[in-house]
Amino acid sequence: MKNRIENNMRNLLMVVMFGGMLVSTASMGATLTFENGEIDARFVSDNLDPYQPNPFDQPADGADALTQATASEWVGINPMGAAAADLYWDGGLDGGSNSLANLLLADTFSLAQFHVAGVYGSQTLTVQGYNNGNLLYQDSLFIDLTPQVFNAGWSGIDQLRFLAGADYSLDPAHADAGGNRYWAIDNLVFDESISEVPLPAAVWLFLSGLVPLLGVGAVHRR
Repeated sequence: MKNRIENNMRNLLMVVMFGGMLVSTASMGATLTFENGEIDARFVSDNLDPYQPNPFDQPADGADALTQATASEWVGINPMGAAAADLYWDGGLDGGSNSLANLLLADTFSLAQFHVAGVYGSQTLTVQGYNNGNLLYQDSLFIDLTPQVFNAGWSGIDQLRFLAGADYSLDPAHADAGGNRYWAIDNLVFDESISEVPLPAAVWLFLSGLVPLLGVGAVHRR
């Protein structure tokens, strides 16, 4: 009986340590909006700020058109027409700190699509996807005041970079806007699903010591 209990406990430990080394997490698709002036808690932005267009602007600009296309009040815009803007994946429940909870969360995301438009003119906008500083994806799209949807289908990235084009052309209806290469995005659809997440080694070290002790306790109780 003692040997049977010890064997059962040993098998349980093997299942926990090897079969359970990788924890599957459910898909958690979401949409990054800029409503209420807030960027989604899962991202950290650089040169990409919430902006509430004035719906009474005449003539209407691309940001106005974008809010109409997405049925929203806020969009994301590159302040002062910055040449580059970034969205960094945070994903953590408490600011991405290295807590046990965040170690079990996805550290990359998948980009499905987003809506985009030029605000006062047209230009080529280059979109890049990085992982740990390495460029994985790049695409360029020509944008103007008419909103469009950029379908990416990118996975395993932790940073999005947007590069304004040097071919900026100001729309004549917005001649007073100057040379700032404004563009706006909204409704960025992403997925933070991850199929396998390794648990910290310290957890398994603890379990490897705990399970044999449980087996010994069971033997003693018998």
